Amino acid sequence: MSYSRADGGEFAGKVYDYFRDNSQEVFTDVNNINAGDPWSKTIEENISTSDIFVVILTFATLRSGEVEKEVLQAQRERKKIVPAKYKNIRFDEVPWGLNTHQGIEFESKDEIVTRLYEKIFHRAAPQPKQNRNFHLYHLLLGIVIMVIMPIILSISLKVPPGGFEWLILIGVVVLIVWIIRVIR
Repeated sequence: MSYSRADGGEFAGKVYDYFRDNSQEVFTDVNNINAGDPWSKTIEENISTSDIFVVILTFATLRSGEVEKEVLQAQRERKKIVPAKYKNIRFDEVPWGLNTHQGIEFESKDEIVTRLYEKIFHRAAPQPKQNRNFHLYHLLLGIVIMVIMPIILSISLKVPPGGFEWLILIGVVVLIVWIIRVIR
């Protein structure tokens, strides 16, 4: 994937994360080149071995000599090129003959990932996977509600000890619902 870090880095990062989460190989300089590696050579090698070349067209990309070199290499090697054009760029501004390639137009990080996925794989994009920490948070919240809420309610309602089993039952039901969400 080719882009300018100046204004396309966040888009590229989102595409990288989404495609990797959906078991697709993606190469970006930031994520795949180690410290001390010859970055220019590594990029050239990865363009040569790629099946699809995605170029994220932003204002800085249009002025980038590095992106131009990468696009020209992909063209020489007859790679399938998919331009992803940011919404405020006009087609007559798109250089390197990329305005003749079928691509996508986007205006947000979420839109670029779903549109690229659908264009490349010809099927609906999977929903982004939720962060596992998000589910653990809900699980812990359920446990807290199950344990602490009956105690607080029994004190505030002046329920005698042993008379708040129904409150514990509600806490258990809430916990089960959250566990089911975590498993899914």
